[in-house]
Formats: sequence, C-alpha cells, structure tokens
Amino acid sequence: MERGRTPPPDTEPLTKRQREVLALIARGYTNPQIAAELGLSLDGAKWHVREIMARLDASSRDEAVEIWQHERAPAN
Repeated sequence: MERGRTPPPDTEPLTKRQREVLALIARGYTNPQIAAELGLSLDGAKWHVREIMARLDASSRDEAVEIWQHERAPAN
C-alpha cells in the first residue's frame, strides 16, 4: 500500500486484532502493556506492532498512528 493512499472502502489493511493493538499504541501503551491488556505474549505483541508498521509503511509507532488516523478521518 502506498503511503497516503486510502484503501477502497471494502478492503481493510489491518485485522481486528491489529486495530486493537494500534488503539493501545495510540494511548501510549508499551509492548509489555499491550501484551498484558490483550492476553498476548510479549513476542505476540511485538509481532503485531511490526505487522502494523509494515502494512501502514510507517517507520515508527507514532507514524503508524498518524497514518491510521489520517486514513480514517472523514472526507470533507
């Protein structure tokens, strides 16, 4: 997926679990906190974070949140 492009409405770049993880990232949770909150192993939380960043073509956790928020903002 190209950065800055909104996917068509019928496609979802992130799984439900990845959206849950991303919501926690947006709230400032660390990987251990994400793992505890969602009942994941630490490696599982780290895997989800890496997958989110790769799917959104983000170079940081903060950038992933910004991209997701921008793509989900209502069109004016």
